[in-house]
Amino acid sequence: MALLGEVLHLANWYPNRYNPHEAVWIRNHIQALSKYCVNHVFHLEIIKNKTWRVESGSNADQSSYMFVFCPIEKWFVKEFIYFFLVLYVLIVRAKLSRISTINFHIAYPMCTYLKCIQLIARKPIFITEHWSAYHHHFNVENRSKLKRIKDIFRTKNCTTLLISHALQSDIEVFCDQQTNVDFKVIPNTVDTHIFDYAPRLNPESVRFFMVSKWQSPKTPDIVLRAFARLLAQHPFLQLCIAGYGDLYPQLEALAKQLNISSHVDFVGRLDAADIAVEMNRSHVFLHASQYETFSVVCAEALCCGVPVVASAVGGLKEVVSEHSGLLVESEAEWDDALETMVRTIHTYDRERIAKRAQARYSFESVGRQYFEAISGQVETDSYANTSSDR
Repeated sequence: MALLGEVLHLANWYPNRYNPHEAVWIRNHIQALSKYCVNHVFHLEIIKNKTWRVESGSNADQSSYMFVFCPIEKWFVKEFIYFFLVLYVLIVRAKLSRISTINFHIAYPMCTYLKCIQLIARKPIFITEHWSAYHHHFNVENRSKLKRIKDIFRTKNCTTLLISHALQSDIEVFCDQQTNVDFKVIPNTVDTHIFDYAPRLNPESVRFFMVSKWQSPKTPDIVLRAFARLLAQHPFLQLCIAGYGDLYPQLEALAKQLNISSHVDFVGRLDAADIAVEMNRSHVFLHASQYETFSVVCAEALCCGVPVVASAVGGLKEVVSEHSGLLVESEAEWDDALETMVRTIHTYDRERIAKRAQARYSFESVGRQYFEAISGQVETDSYANTSSDR
């Protein structure tokens, strides 16, 4: 029985034929909800191009897509295009009479004209938000240009589902503490069939692991330098670095410059299953960043039972607790944090860390919270990091 009926999901980030790894967390959120409803997914995206072109079709997961290739860079033009794409889906494609709920994934720019969408749709509307841009005020110096985005969260009769309390605070500050939407916090999901506890540790050495799409705001060079300094006292240490991105070749060059290449394995881009294998081979997961609204990769590490050392910023403070790792307040503290983990790593109960993390981030757990939030059955605030993992 589909308890929520048929739910229409509209996303402007989603895995697609051009980038199958894009916004996997959005697809996972939707899949987590599938136990409670029939999901209809439309991926609407404007892609920079020299000429106009429209492309539409269906993905392997039965989601639909419509891409508008557009040479115009003006955001107010893109806002209008997104508005008409949404209207097209609502009026032509979605069989609106059968839809019980509409869920926008990422508010801007699809929801710029949210009040008009409400008048046309006349259905309960939710926004599931992941974006860290609110923390940085979209990198726009003239804040008056942001009014249309702020107005989205000043629209009544709309609930916004957020992946962290940090993101809620970011949006409230961004909107000058003037919001009319209801906020509920629901964490991101982890595929616990892949990221599961399966210890394969090497007792002869301590192995650190890092993986990401290496680009700003990630700061992996800080960790690499701290690791190099730690090697002077602990020459048995190993560091594995996986991933890709603009910073990846810079890390390879830095390892050579620091003369630590024999202690650092660069393994490149890995699929989820291989990342889980590397996590279970490692004693500690490391994640340095200037800001994060969540951090799926840290949650994945915890679901494997791997203690995490991470920057004490944004949503990371809600993912990592004193019982599952260490939070690092400043660049200068990374040396002490790594030293502490080398000394205390065997005091962490990896299996217990995994069980606690999986209870929070599994598809089943997050799907239930999603259902409760959308159905209005329960006030969802089960994300507070108060339980013991150790």
